[in-house]
Amino acid sequence: MRPRGASCPLSVIIPTRDRAGVLAGVLKALLTQARDVGGEVVVIDDGSGDHTPGLLTRLARSDTALRWIRQTASGPAAARNRGMEVASGRIVFFTGDDMYPAPGLLEGHVRAHAVASRSAVLGHVAWDPAMRTSPLMRMMAPNGPLFNFAKLRRSRCRLHRFFYTANLSMRAEDLGSERFHEGFEGAAFEDAELGVRLERAGIRLVYRPDLLVSHRHALSARAMTRRLSALRTGRKLLSALHPELAPGLRGRAADLALEVFVRTWVPLEWLLHLGPSVPEDWTNDDI
Repeated sequence: MRPRGASCPLSVIIPTRDRAGVLAGVLKALLTQARDVGGEVVVIDDGSGDHTPGLLTRLARSDTALRWIRQTASGPAAARNRGMEVASGRIVFFTGDDMYPAPGLLEGHVRAHAVASRSAVLGHVAWDPAMRTSPLMRMMAPNGPLFNFAKLRRSRCRLHRFFYTANLSMRAEDLGSERFHEGFEGAAFEDAELGVRLERAGIRLVYRPDLLVSHRHALSARAMTRRLSALRTGRKLLSALHPELAPGLRGRAADLALEVFVRTWVPLEWLLHLGPSVPEDWTNDDI
């Protein structure tokens, strides 16, 4: 057991709220990998009302690699900041409660930082094959508005645009005192805003498509409209903090067209039975 205060190679930081069914499987896989690299998993329960606290209590009793904190519901930005306060890893790995790691994921991130200096290492995110995805989900990611790895491959890898905290790691010393802006109450552009500041500080992005997580989160068309609304709110704050990033006329028109399309798709998805589905043991309130 590592002495309190001692450093370790890597800390996994996961904010969670009301996703115990999915979180259980994700944690078991991550804890196995964390032990293999001598690391830890830090979970921040962001005001869950389900059995997440009981799950974390049971797992922590049997696995010393797991540490967890409970906070009142404050959003993922505040939760990640709380996690970084207690994390002891020389590398900090950000992921979500619905991101299932492929074998060797954490070891791959550790190895990547052995050769990548002053960098954020970004892995790939794909829909989990265990669930049935919808046509709309496949349009939105992994090469669409939610995650756009095709655009990343074509671009010059601007950090803030692709600072996806679903599968991303950094050296703690490179993060320094930078933290997520807690004015972002939802999971929308809070990671991009931190990416803006890190990019200005000289941090570059290294994309590693071989480092994979499977996204265990089915989104119906109705849930997608809520997601787009959250993104609109997050973008508004991002633009207020960094006016040079405010979308122009073309960008605003594209955002509006996407919202109209998704709203139009809501009844069609229901009528044509094209919605997603997930295994029964997953917690997912977005279907």
